[in-house]
Amino acid sequence: MNWSLLKQFSPLHQPSRLLLKHTFSKALGLKCSYSIDLERLEKRLFNQLSNKERKKQHRRSNIKAPSDTTSFKPNRAVASGVNENEGMTLTFLGTSAGGSTLKRNSTSLALEMFDEVSKGGSVWLVDCGEGTLVQLAKAGIRITRINKIFITHLHLDHVGGLTTLLTSLSNTDAPTMVDLYGPPGIYHFIACNIICTSTHLANLTLRIHEFRDVQEPEKDVPPTARVRINKDPSLAFSIHKSAERNLPIERFTLDPTDDVKIWKIFESSNIEIFAGMLRHSVPCWGYVFQEKNVTKKMIASKVDLLGIKFGPIRRWMKDAPYGQNITIPAGEESGLKEPITINTKEYQELTYWPRKAVILGDTCDSSSLLKIGKGADVLVHEATVTEGSQKTIHNHSSPKMAGVFATKLEAKTLILTHLSKKFGEDMETDSLSREAGHFFYGDLIVAYDFFQYNVPRQPIDEKNYIEDKEKT
Repeated sequence: MNWSLLKQFSPLHQPSRLLLKHTFSKALGLKCSYSIDLERLEKRLFNQLSNKERKKQHRRSNIKAPSDTTSFKPNRAVASGVNENEGMTLTFLGTSAGGSTLKRNSTSLALEMFDEVSKGGSVWLVDCGEGTLVQLAKAGIRITRINKIFITHLHLDHVGGLTTLLTSLSNTDAPTMVDLYGPPGIYHFIACNIICTSTHLANLTLRIHEFRDVQEPEKDVPPTARVRINKDPSLAFSIHKSAERNLPIERFTLDPTDDVKIWKIFESSNIEIFAGMLRHSVPCWGYVFQEKNVTKKMIASKVDLLGIKFGPIRRWMKDAPYGQNITIPAGEESGLKEPITINTKEYQELTYWPRKAVILGDTCDSSSLLKIGKGADVLVHEATVTEGSQKTIHNHSSPKMAGVFATKLEAKTLILTHLSKKFGEDMETDSLSREAGHFFYGDLIVAYDFFQYNVPRQPIDEKNYIEDKEKT
């Protein structure tokens, strides 16, 4: 039998089975095309192939639908050679509203903070919609770098992928600790998912920081835009107490600061994170990520004249506040025989202002963040509805509303996300940018999945710095 003739009609090339039967019967000289044991014939054909050809056929038959190559543009210039605009990078893992489409995944955003941890830095996740774990893999972001997760609200398109991500984190080789910040009910949501699915978080310690429920005043607010707050989210769940005691979860409650709508939830040597309540159909929060310190560099030639050794003393001098008198001790670390007092202004050079990123959840009113988010380098704002359709879809924002808020916030860049599903197929987003552009004159971007944005640093000079310090 001439098997080379049948190779070109291999069933692995996916023709119709009826045509395949007819072809095989014709090649074998049979009159009845429907009496053939097709499976045996396919198996016999496949056994005739060489090992190399078999592997090739297996790969061809297992090809998945390709991702959108126009939107898949990850740029992983991370570990070495960090340039002046890196250190705060946004990667949009999902930009669709209400659920995933073929072009856009459910909402999620990765904020990479390269100055927080060495060897590639930390990844902070804002929301975790369905499919986020796959999107992280496609973007080349290792999940082991995630140590903080920020949830804006408990709609499924923002938390649908959370349990899967936590399970994957627990299956890593090294023990992992993750801090998760979210609205009232986030603890019970995660606990129920873990218990009901018999999930074991072996190598994961999860610390959940839950905002304390605060009832907002609702006067002068249309009934359709009022926030419905569940005063006791635990009433919606039934958790077996013995199982709950075995969960590797620590639970904390976050109280607002002096302003009833603002929470200060994290602070390190160079980073502050604030959260503020937004107006939506359920309790919802937005987050402000800001650097605390201006970027400085030492004037090495002047420090060399002091005779100070390279090492911790020079790093301490670089990090000391600008314009402050400091005393450098004598000793082996400094290389000085006697202590000296200097003013850091003479040995430091100011380079860049600290940066600020404001990332909002679903909202129709974000005014609570106007004060703390003022002067943001980038504002990430939803644009779920167009201005004409707003009458039928409440508790969301239009591009116009996003543009107006960005102008009030004095933001330098506005990025629109959380787009209606109709923009997930044809990617025609010009109408959104035009609508927002009438009310905002800074840089305007309509995000797509895997879009990356390095928050740029703004140069600083001594005169502007002193004036700003006097104002504050």
